[in-house]
Amino acid sequence: MDGLLYHDILLIAERTWPGRTAVRQGDRSRTFAEVAADARSFAAALAARGVRARDRVAVLSDTALDVVALNFALSMLGAVYVPLNPRWRAAEVSQALHVVKPALLVADDGHDGEVTITELAADGRGKTPPDLAGPRETHTHVMFFTSGTTGIPKAAELSHRADRLRAMWHAPSWPSGTHVCAFPQFHMAGWMWSQAAWYAGDEVVLVEGNDTEGILSAIERFGGHSFYGLPAVLRRMMETDLSRYNLTSLQALYTGTSATSAEFIKAVDEAFRGALTGVVYGSTEAGMASFLKREDFDRKPGSVGLPVPPVVARVDDDGQLWLHGPTLFSGYFGRPDATQDAFREGWLRTGELAARDDEGYLHIIGRSGDVIRTGGESVAPAEVEDVLRGHESIADVAVIGVPDSSWGELVVACVVLRPGRQVEVQDLRRHCDGRLSAYKQPRQVLIVEEIPRTQATMQANRGWLTAYAVSQLRTA
Repeated sequence: MDGLLYHDILLIAERTWPGRTAVRQGDRSRTFAEVAADARSFAAALAARGVRARDRVAVLSDTALDVVALNFALSMLGAVYVPLNPRWRAAEVSQALHVVKPALLVADDGHDGEVTITELAADGRGKTPPDLAGPRETHTHVMFFTSGTTGIPKAAELSHRADRLRAMWHAPSWPSGTHVCAFPQFHMAGWMWSQAAWYAGDEVVLVEGNDTEGILSAIERFGGHSFYGLPAVLRRMMETDLSRYNLTSLQALYTGTSATSAEFIKAVDEAFRGALTGVVYGSTEAGMASFLKREDFDRKPGSVGLPVPPVVARVDDDGQLWLHGPTLFSGYFGRPDATQDAFREGWLRTGELAARDDEGYLHIIGRSGDVIRTGGESVAPAEVEDVLRGHESIADVAVIGVPDSSWGELVVACVVLRPGRQVEVQDLRRHCDGRLSAYKQPRQVLIVEEIPRTQATMQANRGWLTAYAVSQLRTA
C-alpha cells in the first residue's frame, strides 16, 4: 500500500469515531465501524469472484446506503468503482459498459447485473478479504461518466490521491454536523461532499435529489446542518411552503455549478434565513475549483469567487478558463485523444468562458462550446437565460443558437410557460431592454413542454433543442 489512499478516509474514521453514525438513509443507519465491517465483507465477496487490483467494477443502482461500503470495498482491493446512471436506457448502459469493459457488473434489486448488492452482502457476511496487493495513490479508484449531451460518453478517471486531497482540503472548514446529500451516487459531487463530511467525522443523510419534500423532511428530522443544492433544486424547494418545516438546524447552505445571479442568491438567502454560506464552482474533472464566501455576495455579484487551494486558475487571451493542481482528474479512460485535448502542459482546459477581476475573483460567462455567434458578436446563453428567468410568464428556459444565413446564428429562447400564460418574442425583448444589449436578446421564441436536462447537473441538452428548433422553425 502506498501514499494517500481513498479507503483510509473510512479506516481513520473507524479508529477515531467508531460509534458515530456515518451514513443514514430513511430508517437505516450505519456507524463508521459498521460501514468498515461491511466494506471488508464486500471486499471478501468481490475477491472470491475474482476481482483484483486495477479491475473495473460497474455499479448500476439507485441511491443506496450499501453502495457506500461497496465503494470503499473496491478501494480496499485496489479495484475501480464505476457508477452508472440508473435512469439510463438499456442502450446507454450497454454503451457505457463498452467504454469501460468492467470485470463485473453489480446491480441493485431493481436493475439487471451479474450479481446484486444483496447477494454480495450475503456472500461476504462474516468473511475477511484475502491479503492481496493493494493500490497505490496514483492508481485510479473511480471513474465518473461525464454528463455530455451528445456523442460517446467519456469516463473521467480520479486517482486515490486526487480524491483524498479533495476531501482533505475541503474538510478543514467543514461545519461539524449532519450533511444532507441529494446528489445521485453516479455523480462526483455527492461523493465529494460526503467524503469531506466523513473526513471530519460527520454524518451523511442520503436522499433522492428529485424528492423536494424528502430533502426538507430529512433536514428537519435529522437536524441537517449543511446542504448543497443545485440552483434548480433550490428553486423547487423555494416553491414549497417552507413554513411547514423546521429548518432551524440548517446553518451551512451551498449552491453553484449553474447560473447563480445576484437576485437568485438574495432570494435563497432570504428563503433560508441567512443559511446560505457560499457559491461553489467545480466539475468532475477538477473537483471544487473556486468558492465565493458569504461576505462577498454583495461586493462580487455573479462571481464564483476565488480559486480554492491547491487549485490555480488562469484565463487566457481568448477568455477560456484553465485550472492546475493535484486535485485534477487523471484523464478519460481509453480516450488519449480526449485527454490530450483536455490538458496543456498540466493545465486543464475547462471549456468555460470566464473573466477575472483585479482582485482575482472569477466570473463564469458561459461555455465556450455553447457560445452563439450572431452578426459577428458572441452571446453566452447562460447570461440571456439568467435575465429571462425573471419574466413572470416563464417557468423554465434554455437559450440556443439556430443557424441563419444572414446572422450566422439567431438567438432563440426555448421556454416552458407558467399555467395560463402566453408570451411573444416582443415581450421577451422588452423584458431584456436595459438588461441585455440588443444583439443578445432573443429573435425567436419556441414554446416547449419541458427543457430536456441531464439528471445530475441539470444542464440543458442544447444539441437536442437546436435540432428540434430547426425543424419547428423551418415548418413555421
